[in-house]
Amino acid sequence: MNETKVVKNPSGVVNLTPHTVKIVSDGVEYVIEPSGMVARVSAVYNEAAPARQLPNVTFVTREFGEVEGLPEPDGNMYIVSGFVLAAVEASGDVRMDVVAPDTGPTAIRDDKNRILAVTRLIYPNFG
Repeated sequence: MNETKVVKNPSGVVNLTPHTVKIVSDGVEYVIEPSGMVARVSAVYNEAAPARQLPNVTFVTREFGEVEGLPEPDGNMYIVSGFVLAAVEASGDVRMDVVAPDTGPTAIRDDKNRILAVTRLIYPNFG
């Protein structure tokens, strides 16, 4: 029986999400706890016209802005949400130190489809 080696908070990896990230690969489970800092994408909301189907509901439009809470490159790898990674890609700021968990079909899920761990990370795609 093969035992999985657990590596907690590997040096040089900073989790900028509010969730523990678990990565399982080749018999190793990396467990990266939240750093306490969270990278986010700013947003501006503007009130919009109501819809006749839901007259008592307020509608808004949303415009996304800059990535906030992402340190400058310093030799660390930063784990962010897929949404933040997409904003980094869209900004044109080439950052190969920023990655996101791949929560697609290779993710390990429980019987309620909740993600338990991922098996790979996503680098930004700058085309």
